[in-house]
Amino acid sequence: MTITKKAASVSPIANTKVYGSPEPVLTGTLAGFLEADAVTASYSRTAGETVLGGPYTISAVLSPTG
Repeated sequence: MTITKKAASVSPIANTKVYGSPEPVLTGTLAGFLEADAVTASYSRTAGETVLGGPYTISAVLSPTG
């Protein structure tokens, strides 16, 4: 028997922020993971960016990483 990898992905959800307002809650969608994997994601963006440089990347860090 051969066991192959299962495709899994994380997709940060695009968000909008009005200049000068608090940071919105960043979220995303995990797909293809099993509940037993207990995978979670933390989402962030680099703080201190200006209106002129947008749009900005939302990053995701998965835990556990393996």
